[in-house]
Amino acid sequence: MGDEPARLPARESIKGRWRHHTIAAVREVIEVKLTSGPTPEDLARLAQVGDLIKASQLVLLCRVRKSVTTGRQWVTNLAD
Repeated sequence: MGDEPARLPARESIKGRWRHHTIAAVREVIEVKLTSGPTPEDLARLAQVGDLIKASQLVLLCRVRKSVTTGRQWVTNLAD
């Protein structure tokens, strides 16, 4: 196993002019916290774990009124 996500076998078109690859695995880190005020340290710890497993998405699920998304980091509530 390498660091690359698993891929499904390539399929060729009837004319053989293109190949199609589908990524079968996406890595996400999701942390659930009961706080209504996540700190920068909370996000830093989440980013450390994400870097360790090479995650494409980081989600901090907590009791915030409004969700915020910046790049690969999301701070969101359950309702959103």
